[in-house]
Amino acid sequence: MNNMMSAARGPAALVAFFGVVCFALCITTIVLIADNLYPGAGTYQVYLPALGVYSQPFYLDGTCLMTNNSINVCRYGYSVAAIGMLSSLVLLAALCAPAILTILMSAFNTIWFMAWAITSTVYSNNFAGDDTIPQAVRDYNGKYRRDVFALAWTMFSVSLVSLVLAFACKKKETEPSYPEAAHEKPMPGTTTPAAEAAEYSKV
Repeated sequence: MNNMMSAARGPAALVAFFGVVCFALCITTIVLIADNLYPGAGTYQVYLPALGVYSQPFYLDGTCLMTNNSINVCRYGYSVAAIGMLSSLVLLAALCAPAILTILMSAFNTIWFMAWAITSTVYSNNFAGDDTIPQAVRDYNGKYRRDVFALAWTMFSVSLVSLVLAFACKKKETEPSYPEAAHEKPMPGTTTPAAEAAEYSKV
């Protein structure tokens, strides 16, 4: 039993580490969106490195800079990150329970972050390629859009690895354990080879 628990400890520790990583990346996602991709209404400028100058001032009315339609991907990102933080904490707690709970939480995180990764990538690319939006607006903090969906794919990948490790924990949990020979005690009325050798030497 002790050997089984020791063998399962390695995958469980990695699952815990990846859970903490997802929690931190969710916080980072919220900060990136709030500070750079969901600005309040106001006048802005963007630096044009090819020309070495700033663009003409342009007005933003508080729109999300990750979508070119009525779907607010920024708010969706807030929801994904908030629920992702909660699910990461639940995943850490599930490590103290039967391995099936770790599998379920890892599977949830994998699907959850995969949906966010696909959505953020598609909508961000659509926004960047929409010629009806002024170039200055599309360029404004554009690198942060790439950062956000890069984080999304990272969280998906980490969760997928956690799912594989969770199955490893389950396998270790269900493996039969056998007592080691060194710890076996002789049955009453029987003798061990060492005892028989001692008795023979006396004769």
